Amino acid sequence: MSISLFIILNLETFQPPQSLQPSRDIDIPAINVPHPGTSYNPSVQSHQSLLRAAHNVEVVREAEAQKWRDAKAAVEAIRAARVLEEGESYDPSGAMAIDVPVEEEAVVNVEVAESVEAPVRKTPVRKTQLQRRKAAKVLAEVRKM
Repeated sequence: MSISLFIILNLETFQPPQSLQPSRDIDIPAINVPHPGTSYNPSVQSHQSLLRAAHNVEVVREAEAQKWRDAKAAVEAIRAARVLEEGESYDPSGAMAIDVPVEEEAVVNVEVAESVEAPVRKTPVRKTQLQRRKAAKVLAEVRKM
């Protein structure tokens, strides 16, 4: 009887939730409403405002790109000035400078390269089905041991 009395007391004090639909508490719209200028037949004002907004985005993007191009040009100018002070040639591509070999060394290197031949690689012979089965059988016996 104590269990039934407990159930009755809990039913009397039980409070159901205020709302069974939690989606009413969410204030976020389900979808983003597109700009009115993107419709199939927009009004002139809405289309012009859409074009103006797109133009403003591109102007900001181009200004940012120009800022980075100017910074890169300044860095390149500093590098060129530093290289010219040291008396070396300037390569704007940023590639590594390679030493030009002396004539005598070039002749010796060519002679060494001609005397050394590349090793000839043998082409592997394709195994037959019988050879593959025999190798698999031997490998299986080795693994059992």
